[in-house]
Amino acid sequence: MQIAHNSHFIPTNDNISPSTKEVKRLSGLEVTVDETLGVLRALGFECQETGLLPPQISVFVPYWRGDIKCAADLVEEIIRIIGYDKIPVTRLSASLPPQKLTPERSFKQKLRNTLVSWGFQEILTYSLTSMEKLQRLSPKLEPKIAPLQVANPMTKEQEYLLTSL
Repeated sequence: MQIAHNSHFIPTNDNISPSTKEVKRLSGLEVTVDETLGVLRALGFECQETGLLPPQISVFVPYWRGDIKCAADLVEEIIRIIGYDKIPVTRLSASLPPQKLTPERSFKQKLRNTLVSWGFQEILTYSLTSMEKLQRLSPKLEPKIAPLQVANPMTKEQEYLLTSL
């Protein structure tokens, strides 16, 4: 345990020097030095071109960005801002190794097949929904059974927990 009683406690981050080659290797994106500098500066990083070849950037990570530890973290930030949809779709360079069927998975597969052969159906239910859909499912929602609202929903369609199965 450390006690932060003076300015000597402020965490310091060293400079990180990602290259455009590394951005390409990790993401498949061709990003120029100027684009990289623009993105990182917009995110609050102090950075400058080093002049080395391949083109590299020296990035000083601010103290409030404790999540940035290495060049891969910076590449992740660059991709996040440029857009994941810009990452090119490519084929795998090798085939995937065959998967071994564990005893547990084998049992589940046999059980699932047996139950389906007996007429059972497998379903998947989602526990999150919108208020509009909840009201359509249960038009007479009682105030004492008000649905729980998620504090940070991913979308408006996943804002409330279902009140029943």
